[in-house]
Amino acid sequence: MTISQLQAAGYAAVAAADQAAKTVGLSQSAAQAEQLAIRTVQLTAEDFQLEPDATTTTIKCSNPDCTNPGTQIRVYVSMDVTLPLVPTFFGKPTRIATMDATGYHLIGEFE
Repeated sequence: MTISQLQAAGYAAVAAADQAAKTVGLSQSAAQAEQLAIRTVQLTAEDFQLEPDATTTTIKCSNPDCTNPGTQIRVYVSMDVTLPLVPTFFGKPTRIATMDATGYHLIGEFE
């Protein structure tokens, strides 16, 4: 059961980073981009039956405005994996691993 939880988190981190980078690239404004990327990561975690609050999202862009053509976007995602069916220890979940992934997107000239 633990192995399947780790595998799900690995797939979820990769999928979330990839989709979040694309979400940033297709956003209408820089302010909207970060919120949409974080929500994309949280929804992906939920889809893989992982805790959305155990995710961290960091966005790096080659331009100050992440929505300009030619911008290279990198989204770093981390997901903490807890032991299934194990109660919390001093009020904190029993984390066994953290899965990290990076998603890339380049905004095209006519995108």
